[in-house]
Amino acid sequence: MGFPAGPEGKRQHIRREENDMSSKNDEMILKTAKEIVVKFIEVGNISPTSFHDHFRNIYTTVEAAVNEAAERAGRQEKQEK
Repeated sequence: MGFPAGPEGKRQHIRREENDMSSKNDEMILKTAKEIVVKFIEVGNISPTSFHDHFRNIYTTVEAAVNEAAERAGRQEKQEK
């Protein structure tokens, strides 16, 4: 499937791809944070009653790591060009 003709069509296509990638990253971050918290509950490091506080901290940490890696990859890609 192509994108609409002209520069605006190409910009729309790029924005759509960026939104799809962002959604996939958000989903990956959420799943990863959930898996970490569940594992911590299983081994007894976190109690289910404190899930909310721990989940927020873990989610933020995973999100920061993913964003940092994406920025690094973007800088590296620019350097290679």
